[in-house]
Amino acid sequence: MGVRSEFIAVLGRVTVTDEEADKLYNLFLDILSSSIREDEARIGFPKEIEDEIRAGRHERVNIRVGTDQSTRDPIVGTRTTSSKTQAEFVRRVDFSAHEKIRILVEGIDLARVAPPLMANRIFRMISAVESEESKTIVFDAAEREEPRSLSSAEVEAAVKELQPLRELLEDVRRELGSTTIHSSN
Repeated sequence: MGVRSEFIAVLGRVTVTDEEADKLYNLFLDILSSSIREDEARIGFPKEIEDEIRAGRHERVNIRVGTDQSTRDPIVGTRTTSSKTQAEFVRRVDFSAHEKIRILVEGIDLARVAPPLMANRIFRMISAVESEESKTIVFDAAEREEPRSLSSAEVEAAVKELQPLRELLEDVRRELGSTTIHSSN
């Protein structure tokens, strides 16, 4: 069974269970770890996303403790005083399986899908101003020995190559549509 077929088999169900969501999450991680590109390794992808998920979210917890203290007063007798102390703590809460997939899908989208789409948009904006069909942009990075060039043909090829991944991510998003990631505030 192919990767897309495996995803579709799970996503085709009415509701994705937590167990199935965990399976999808682990499948995504396996695929990502076996296909990391040099530029992604340099920015720490997908390790940064995994670390973020592993760290969980933080949830504030208010704890109130009431104390009663008895004191012996020679005139009045025994007096009881009450006091309440309140403190706010932060605890770590694991993300649900659905939240983990949503975070991973968004990370994949930002790291793999968005850059070629942004480059394609830049080339479209340039072509609207200039009449030349074939364009090349040269990036001169200080840490590189030689400048990096990017042609409009390379970008178009990358966009086409990413189409199946974009469709898969959209399928996953659609199935997880009602899943929201709880904020840490």
